[in-house]
Amino acid sequence: MRPYTLAVASDVVKSMTKRILVISLLVLLLGLSGCGRRGMVRYNRQSDFYTLGGLQSDYTWITDVADGWRTTIDLEASELPSYADLAAYPLGNGEIFAINGLMVPLGTLSNTVGPGYQKSGGFYGAIIPAVRVAGADENLPQQMVEWVRQAGVVHTVRRNGRMGLHIYDWVAPRHNYWHRLLIAQNLGQEPLQNVELILAINNPVEAAAGGRLICTRAGSRLTLSVLGRAFAKAKGYEVNLPEGIEGLQLLTGVDGLAHLVCPIGTIDKGQSAGKLFYLVLEKNDQETRPEQSASAIADPGLESLVEAYEYNSAWHKQGLVIGTPDRRLNDFIEIQKHIIKVQQAATGGFAPMDKYTYTWIRDSVGPVRFCLQAGYYDEVKKYLRYQYMGNAKAGEIRLNLPLDLGEPRDLEDPDWSRYPVERAEVPSYIVLQHYWYYLHTADAELIDRHWNYLKRCIFGQQISERGTLPFHGDETYRFPGYEAFRQGRDVHDYVQLECQSADSAFEFVAAAEAMAQMARDLDRSEEVDEFTDIARRIRRATEKYYWMGDRGYYAPAMSDFTQERHRYPFATINLRPIWIGYAQPDAQQRSNVTNSLKYLWKEGGGVRVTPDFGYYTTMVPGFVLYNLTEIGHPLAEHWVQQVLDIAEAAGGYAEMNTPEDRPAEDIWGQHRCRPWEGGINAHAVVHAFLRPQVDAVNNRISLAPRIAQDWRVFAAANIPVGENRLDLRIYGSLGKRIYEVTAQESEDPPTLDLYLAVPGRRSVAVEGPYRDYGGRIVSRSYDQNETTIHLAGIKMPSAEQIPLEVTYEPYTAPGHGLGTETFHYGPAQVNRRADTLLLTWNPATYEHYHNQLGDRLMALDTKIPWPPSYLRGLLLPEVGRAGFTRVLLDVDTYSGGFRRPDFWTSGRGGQLLKEFQAVGGKVEKAEKTDELPPSYRNLPREQS
Repeated sequence: MRPYTLAVASDVVKSMTKRILVISLLVLLLGLSGCGRRGMVRYNRQSDFYTLGGLQSDYTWITDVADGWRTTIDLEASELPSYADLAAYPLGNGEIFAINGLMVPLGTLSNTVGPGYQKSGGFYGAIIPAVRVAGADENLPQQMVEWVRQAGVVHTVRRNGRMGLHIYDWVAPRHNYWHRLLIAQNLGQEPLQNVELILAINNPVEAAAGGRLICTRAGSRLTLSVLGRAFAKAKGYEVNLPEGIEGLQLLTGVDGLAHLVCPIGTIDKGQSAGKLFYLVLEKNDQETRPEQSASAIADPGLESLVEAYEYNSAWHKQGLVIGTPDRRLNDFIEIQKHIIKVQQAATGGFAPMDKYTYTWIRDSVGPVRFCLQAGYYDEVKKYLRYQYMGNAKAGEIRLNLPLDLGEPRDLEDPDWSRYPVERAEVPSYIVLQHYWYYLHTADAELIDRHWNYLKRCIFGQQISERGTLPFHGDETYRFPGYEAFRQGRDVHDYVQLECQSADSAFEFVAAAEAMAQMARDLDRSEEVDEFTDIARRIRRATEKYYWMGDRGYYAPAMSDFTQERHRYPFATINLRPIWIGYAQPDAQQRSNVTNSLKYLWKEGGGVRVTPDFGYYTTMVPGFVLYNLTEIGHPLAEHWVQQVLDIAEAAGGYAEMNTPEDRPAEDIWGQHRCRPWEGGINAHAVVHAFLRPQVDAVNNRISLAPRIAQDWRVFAAANIPVGENRLDLRIYGSLGKRIYEVTAQESEDPPTLDLYLAVPGRRSVAVEGPYRDYGGRIVSRSYDQNETTIHLAGIKMPSAEQIPLEVTYEPYTAPGHGLGTETFHYGPAQVNRRADTLLLTWNPATYEHYHNQLGDRLMALDTKIPWPPSYLRGLLLPEVGRAGFTRVLLDVDTYSGGFRRPDFWTSGRGGQLLKEFQAVGGKVEKAEKTDELPPSYRNLPREQS
C-alpha cells in the first residue's frame, strides 16, 4: 500500500502542481495583458476610463471639425515635412498657454507657459505623448492635427496600419489645468497586448514620484500626472524620429526623457482605451503643493471638457458670425477669433505668444480692430486699461509692456507731459486704438479718463522742422529685408528705416484728427484747434514731400537732410493711408493703390513687398484686400481667397512668408499663430463682405455688403453697433437678390445706411418697405460694371425684419487685373550750380560742408538705396564728361542703405568712382564720424 499510496500522492502532487502552474501562467498572462499588475489594470480600466466610441457618443460635437484647416504629415514619406509644413494650434485661458502642431511628432506641446503669460523664466520644454505595445514604442507615422469647431479643443491623431493614438487637448476656462485625453485604438486584426500610454517631457524634472512629474521655472511649477495609476520616471524615454527631420520642428534632448507610464492592458480588435492626463501650472510656493493637484483636477465625468465646450461656443456665438457656402472661409473667421482670444492674458494684454509674450502696442492693432468689428468690446477695453496702467507704472510711453502687472485698475492720473514717448508710430497707434474703441462703443468715460495720456502721445512725438517724422525703428516689417541682407542675399530696394517715414506721417495725421474729433464730442472745444493745426501741418508736409505726382503714388520714405525720396513702392506703407484713416478712397488714393500695386504683382497671384523682394510679413495681403475693397476693385473678391491661401495649415499666420507664400523657416519670421497679422487679415475679410462703418456715438451703422457672384446665400449674425446687434441675410439667384436685415431686440435700435451693390447695369430696381422706416434712396452709382444704390436713414425697428428685393440685368465682368509693369527708378534731379557732390548718410556731415560751400554743394543721401544707375547719372551724365569737379566720400562708418562696404571698392560704386576719376573728377574722403548717432545705434546695420 505504501508504495501505491506514495505513487498516488506523487501523481496528485504532480497534477496539482501542473494545475497551479497553469493557473499561475494564466494569472501571469492576464497580468501581462493588463500591464503586469492586476490591481493596476483593474484600477486603470474601471475608473476614469474612456473609449473613443463612448466619447463620440456622449459628446457628438467632438466630431465636428474644421477639416479645411487640418495639418497632415507622413513621417515615412520620401519627402519629410519641414517647418513650413507644420502649423500652430494654440490653446490658453489667459493664465496657461501652449501650442500643438509645431513639433514632430504631432501632438507635442511647445511654448508651454503659466501661470500668467509673461515668460519671465522662459517656456517649459516639449511635452510628448506616445504609446507602447508589448514593451516597445509604437511607430505611428501618419499624423494629423485639427480644430474642433467652436469648442476650444484640438484633436491629434497618429496611426499606422494596426493602431491609432487619439489626443484631445483642452483648457479649463478659469483654472490652471491643461487636459490631455489619450486614447489608443486597435485598427488591426489582432489584440494589442500590454498597451501603455506615455507622456514625456524634455525638461529637467525636480521630482518623479507618486505618479507625477514636477518641473519648476522662475517662480512657477508644472505638474504632469494622470487620473489613474501611473509610474513616474525621471529618465529613460527616447523619442524615435526618422533621420532627416531637421530645423525648428526637431525635438532637442530626445534621449532619456522624464516620463509617465500609464498601463492600459489589452485592447481587442476594434476597441479603444484611454486615460485623462493633465498639466497643472501654478505658482511655486509653499501654499500650493503638487500633491493637491490630483484632487483639484479630478472630474471623472469629463466635466471640464463640457465646460470648455460650453464656454467657448457661447463666446463665439456672442460675437460676429459669418455664414457662406464656403465652410473653410467660415472656419477661418472663427479660428482668428480663437487665436486672438487665447493670446490675451488674463491681465488684459494681447500678446504674440509664440516665442515672444509681452503686449506690443503695434501688434495689438490687429486684435483691437478685429475684436471691435466682431463685437468683443470688453476684451478691447480691458487691454486699453492695462496699456494705460502699464505705461503709467513704467514712467514712459513704451513700445511693449510685460503681462504680469496685475489686473488693470484706475490710477491717479500722472503728469504725462513729463513722460518720455516713443519717437513715432507707437504713440499714434495708442490714440487710434482708443479712437476705434470709442467709435464702436461710444464709451466717452474711458477716453475722458485717458485724455492726458492720449494728448501726450500726439505732442510727444519727434517732428522735424519740415513737419516729417522718423521711422519708429522697430517696425516688424523691417525684418524680411534686413535679415535677408545679413544672410548675404541681394536686397536692393527695401525701405531703409533710418530715413523719414511716410508711414509715421500717415499714422500721426489720422491720430491727431481722431483727437480733434473726440475733443469736439467730449466738450473740449478749446483743444480742437491744437489737434487740427498739427494734423494740417503734418498732412501738408506729407503731401509735399512724399506724394510723387509724376508716378501717382507716395514715396514710402525720404532723406532726413535732403529732399531725396525712396522711389520704390513698399506694399506695407503704400497701402496704409486708406487703412489707417489718413484718407478716403478718392481719386488720389485710388491712384496710390493701383500705381503702387502695378509694380508689385506676382505671376500666379500675390504681391511682393517691393518690386524685387518677395519675402513679406503676412498682414500685407490683408492690406491689399482692404484697399481693393475700399476702391471698389473687382479683384477684391479674388483676394479674399488669396488671404486664406497664404495662411499656415491651421488657419493662423506666420510672422513672415517666403516668396512662395509659405511660412518662412530660413530667415527671420518663424513665429506662428500671430494675433497681429491674423487680426488684420480677418478684419479685411469681413470688411470685404460687409464694409461696416460704425458710429456708435450716433447709434448709426453703414453696411455695403458684397458677395461672390455665384453665391446663392450669405448670412452675418451679431453685426455690432455699440450695444445693438444686426443680422443680415442675402439670398437669391442671378438677376435677383433679397436682402433681409433685422435689428435684434433693443430699446433704441440703430439707424442703418445700406449700400446695395450688384453686378449689373444701371437698370436696377429696389422694392421693400424701407420708406416706412425713414429710408430713402439718395444716390445711384455705376462703376466697373457694378451698380450701387445708397439707401440712407433706415431707422431699424426692434426685432423686426426689413426685406429688400433688388432686381438687375446681370453682367459678368471680364477678368480684371491691375497690370504688371517693370519698375524704373529714374534719374536724379541735379543741382546745376554745384561743383561738389557729397555722398553721406549723416545730417551733421552735410551741415558741415553746406556751411562751407553753400549752393556749390549737392548731397546724395546714402541711406536711400538708389540703384547704381542713379549715381552714374550724377557722376557721368555724358560719355567722357564728369558731372562734378569732385566727390566727397563718407562711407567708412556706414556704407549705405543695403550696400556692403565693398560696394565702394570693388563693387559697382567703386567702379563708377574710377570712371569718374578717369575723366578728370576728384574723389576725396569726407570728414567721417567714428560712430553712429545715438538715435541710430539700436537699429540693425547692413554691414553687421
